[in-house]
Amino acid sequence: MTTVDEGAGQPVRKIRADAQRNEQALLAAAAQASEISADIDALELMYGIGNLCVGADNDPRYNARRMVELLIAGLLQSRST
Repeated sequence: MTTVDEGAGQPVRKIRADAQRNEQALLAAAAQASEISADIDALELMYGIGNLCVGADNDPRYNARRMVELLIAGLLQSRST
């Protein structure tokens, strides 16, 4: 039995590429509907969300969900500027 990391590099890369294409399509649809700014890249957004969530389990004072909500609120607000 192989794990995802053992010898399965190609399928993992395909899954990541598919996910990024889907994310980009969702962002494009949101931009076309004037819900968000059109200059947001899917990979950049996912890294930003991931970075907001790093360490959230280690400090009960940090609320990663709130930070992601603020990020999304900012994306929604940027459509009007």
